[in-house]
Amino acid sequence: MSDSEEFDLVIEGGTVIDEHNERALDVYVRNGQIAALTEPNERLAARHTLEARGLAVLPGMIDAHTHFRTWSKHSDTFGEMSDAAAAGGITTVAGFVMGMNAEGTTLASRVRECLAEASSTSPIDFAFHAAIADEEHTLDELSEMIDLGVTSFKMFMINRARRMMVDDGFLLTAMKRISDLGGLPMVHAELEDLSMALAAEARTDRELTSVQRFVAARPTWLEAEATRRAIQVAKQADVPLYVVHVTCEDALNEIRRARQQGLTVFAETCPQYLSLTDDAMSRQGGLVKVAPPLRSERDRQTLVDAVLNGEIDVVSSDHAPYTRQVKTDATTDFLDIPVGMPGTQTLVGVTWKVLSEAGGSPHDLVRVLAATPARVFGLTGKGRIDVGSDADITLVDFTDTTTVSVDDLHGPAGYSAYEGWRLPLRIVETLQRGESVLKNDAVRTNDVGRFISREPHRGGTEARR
Repeated sequence: MSDSEEFDLVIEGGTVIDEHNERALDVYVRNGQIAALTEPNERLAARHTLEARGLAVLPGMIDAHTHFRTWSKHSDTFGEMSDAAAAGGITTVAGFVMGMNAEGTTLASRVRECLAEASSTSPIDFAFHAAIADEEHTLDELSEMIDLGVTSFKMFMINRARRMMVDDGFLLTAMKRISDLGGLPMVHAELEDLSMALAAEARTDRELTSVQRFVAARPTWLEAEATRRAIQVAKQADVPLYVVHVTCEDALNEIRRARQQGLTVFAETCPQYLSLTDDAMSRQGGLVKVAPPLRSERDRQTLVDAVLNGEIDVVSSDHAPYTRQVKTDATTDFLDIPVGMPGTQTLVGVTWKVLSEAGGSPHDLVRVLAATPARVFGLTGKGRIDVGSDADITLVDFTDTTTVSVDDLHGPAGYSAYEGWRLPLRIVETLQRGESVLKNDAVRTNDVGRFISREPHRGGTEARR
């Protein structure tokens, strides 16, 4: 065999696990891609060997929903966010470009600024979703975004005061335009006017705490009604719909009904909604203030079951960090504390803890954190271990544990809602296109992170396999 035929790397002795199967296979890498998969006794020439005996060889994990500081008030820069993701076994992040209606900017200028920032700071691959609102020229810029490789567009049905919210008319017009371009609309499903009315009503009840007033203004039926409305608009626009951070049975029921009608609706949830309930706010206060709020134990269990039976397509972190000081400021009323919490570094571990305790398998973990997000968002070469795919690999020891400690967390937030939790796995090593990004609990910034330019959305149903 000539040097030109020699492989760059072999990952030897591990168990390859995808969303359906697991097999003892050796994984050979050449030029950043998986070039061969062989039985353990079939030895081929490789320059380097990575011993994976006793380990699970998973496709690189994907965090499809993250936030960062640019054009927002979050505490992490893109580089800090992606470092935290890499430390948690993630090889691809999708970040939201925010800043709608920011003075002196356009959608295109914001996306290009974030692209430049991420390209110089991210140790792992990345894609972008663009958050859009009713600002001049935005709809005209959507085709430019598609050409750039940004094909998913998020709209908020709440947060008028922050100039983020879209009304029903814009929602319909934007979805029709996105449909024409082959893009994928995403919605944050809560309704502004009803929430404001409920908040005003709650303020008149002097017996309610600030926490209770926050929850009262954003009940499950409100999320469900927003989900129903967004589905109906997407139906009229003839476009698939992605509903971010589904939190409750009421909203999930609306998605179930839509699917029974033959509509393509993707459902995402997050570890906080799978692992925490509303009583966590009484213990941790603003640290776990998220939107929509944490829900009941019944809702939590419903979501766990829905992940295991495939009704929930994607689990992602909704990493939206603020510092501990901001989230616990004693001079700030709970209602004024910003919503969001850090979560990308603990995404894989917390999700696995929840799923494994509910009887789930590593196949379920791969499905919601790699295979399905890659299909839904058109992340070519990601989410699977197959010849021709990128050699993005997360090596996991499912026989070991990891204890969440603030001392091990990346980024300036300075806390985790899961401090002290014992997670039933250890991320041993992470590879990006065959290059080590995480080893011995240290993130290696090898300048290997690349922007993933995505093709227009394929329309649907095949992504919900």
